[in-house]
Amino acid sequence: AITPVPGAFPTTADFLRGTTIEGLAKLSGGTLLESEVELLSPVTGNQQFVCQGANYRQHMIESGMDPDAKKFNMFFTKASSCIVPADSPLIKPRHVRFLDYEVELGLVLKRDITTKVAVTDANLHEFVAGLVIVNDYSARDVQIPQMQFYKGKSFRTFGPVGPYLCLLEPG
Repeated sequence: AITPVPGAFPTTADFLRGTTIEGLAKLSGGTLLESEVELLSPVTGNQQFVCQGANYRQHMIESGMDPDAKKFNMFFTKASSCIVPADSPLIKPRHVRFLDYEVELGLVLKRDITTKVAVTDANLHEFVAGLVIVNDYSARDVQIPQMQFYKGKSFRTFGPVGPYLCLLEPG
């Protein structure tokens, strides 16, 4: 069952600013069955979609990289317009012939990080609000030959997120 959260939260950031885990735990009142609601993405489309690529050995090998020579983290972005609810149908562009996907763990940041910071187990909750499941679709026949991560990963519906946002508790 789902207990509605009182208030209006047009964005994920508004929800995070306007609620606490303690407050959510104390909610009471009427509930709805999950079958009675439409689950949307817990991450709204106005958020920045930043990804870390080639973050494990086998994927580097599959992508034609030498994992022993890689000395850096590879980051790329996806268009926020590709964010859709987790159960959304995939719309494959007609010209895409090599469609691939990976299930990813998404971090929803609590605040902007604008300078170098040291994130530790003790302060992780200050930076990461919660976790979500992300299905990362890729048009590899666009991404790889054209070297266009953004283009090959940002088609509409290529970023299903959710259905749940799991908030991290401090401590």
